[in-house]
Amino acid sequence: MILEEWIRQMKKIFDVVEVPDNKRINIGTFYLSRTADMWWGTVRTTFQGPGATWTSFTEALRAKFYPMHMQEQKQREYLTLKQENMSVMEYENKFTELSRFAPEYVATDQIRMLRFEE
Repeated sequence: MILEEWIRQMKKIFDVVEVPDNKRINIGTFYLSRTADMWWGTVRTTFQGPGATWTSFTEALRAKFYPMHMQEQKQREYLTLKQENMSVMEYENKFTELSRFAPEYVATDQIRMLRFEE
């Protein structure tokens, strides 16, 4: 969750400040800390050159710090989410939080609304 929030925040900053694609990795990695910063030191050369993109960088980050079994667990949690004893606001917050892990299930507003009602 921390990783996904960090990526989301960095994207927001990049979009608002209009950071060009070829500068996003350099700027983003400045904000890495602890284990992620140490990891970056070991893979830095992989992301130098014209083929390196912010997308490939975030995919590598997710592969390292957000294993597939955890991604699948969050996706299952999203797919099995029920309102039950939650208020509508609590349910909506949880639904929105978990929908990040199942983007193919919320590809359009219509699909998202249908899924929410289910």
